[in-house]
Amino acid sequence: MRYLITAFFILAASFSFAQDSTFKHATAKKSYIEFNGGNYNGYEIELNAPSDIVEDAIKQKFKSMGTKPKEIKGFMVYRNVLLASIDPVKPVDAFIKVERKSKKEKDQTLIYFISSAPGEIADEKLKADAAGKAGITALENGDAFLLGMIPAVKLGVYDKDLANQQTIVKKEEKNLTNLKEDQADLEKKIRKLQSDLEYNVKAQERQTIEVEKVKTKLNELVTKKPFN
Repeated sequence: MRYLITAFFILAASFSFAQDSTFKHATAKKSYIEFNGGNYNGYEIELNAPSDIVEDAIKQKFKSMGTKPKEIKGFMVYRNVLLASIDPVKPVDAFIKVERKSKKEKDQTLIYFISSAPGEIADEKLKADAAGKAGITALENGDAFLLGMIPAVKLGVYDKDLANQQTIVKKEEKNLTNLKEDQADLEKKIRKLQSDLEYNVKAQERQTIEVEKVKTKLNELVTKKPFN
C-alpha cells in the first residue's frame, strides 16, 4: 500500500511537470476570425490539450459566472458578460470557437476569441453587402483572456490524466487479484491431485497384494490339475 501511494504521488508530480512544459510556450496572437458571414479582429491560441477538455474548461469558467453559451455556427456566444482581463467594469460580448487542429493532431486545440461591446455583433448571418464592413475594432486584451484560460485547461488535462491513470491502476490491480485467485485455485487442484496421487499409490500397493493372492491361487490350481 505504501508503494502504491508513493507511486501515485510520483505520477502526479510527473503529470504536473509535463503540463508546465507543455503550456510554457503557448502564446495568443491577433487574428482575423470569420463568424457568421463576417471577418472580425480577434485572437487565437494553440494549446496542447484535447479540444473537449479545453471547451469544458471554458464552459465551466462562464458557468461559474452564472451564464451558459448560445451555440452559433460552431461558436459559443456569451452576451453581456464581465471579463476582468478585458474590462473590469464594462460587460462585453464574447465569441469563442474551439476546434481540433487536425485529424492527426487530436491533442492540439485551436481557440478563436472575439470580444466586442454588447450587441455590436449580431447573432444573424451578415448579408453579402454588409460582410465587408464586419471588420470592427475588437476590444483589446483578448490575449490576456486566452492566456488566463491556461490554468483551467492544465487542471482539466491533469484531472483527465489522473483519472486515466487511476483506471489503469484499478485494471492492473484487478489483473493481480485475478492471478492470485487463479493461484489459489491451482494450489487447491494441486493439493487434490497430490491427495489423489497418494491414494493411487496406496491403492496400487493393495492391488499388488491382491494380484499376488490371485496368482498364487492360480498356481495352486495349475499344480492340482487331475490326470487320467
